Amino acid sequence: MARTAAVMMTLLALAGCATPEDRPLDLFGKARAGSERFRGTATIFPNGSTSVKMVSVAGVECVGEFPYAGREKSAGQLICTDGRTASVAFTALTGTSGYGYGTTSDQTDIAFFFGLPEAEADAYLGVSPPAQ
Repeated sequence: MARTAAVMMTLLALAGCATPEDRPLDLFGKARAGSERFRGTATIFPNGSTSVKMVSVAGVECVGEFPYAGREKSAGQLICTDGRTASVAFTALTGTSGYGYGTTSDQTDIAFFFGLPEAEADAYLGVSPPAQ
């Protein structure tokens, strides 16, 4: 927690006192099987909660709010405009980047990364979820 707070304070200073909600982080994701890909944003708020919004190439939008769950992990639900929901868990790699995995209501596994350049996130998207 102290490390995360220190990183956030440094980022605030470097960003000209902008708050984290002023700078949403790029998010890239995909369904683990098939070609459904997502782009969007993850916004980390000062209290540690996170807002996620992503849109598939087919135009399906999925959104979710995740409460601060302690340390660098959180979990919650995404609700999509096509009627699906997804249970996801994510882990922060740094104060401004991380990854998540989950399963949709139609049993599709999904993975996403935020705060990383697209090429770097894409390299991780084929990696299996970490053991729980």
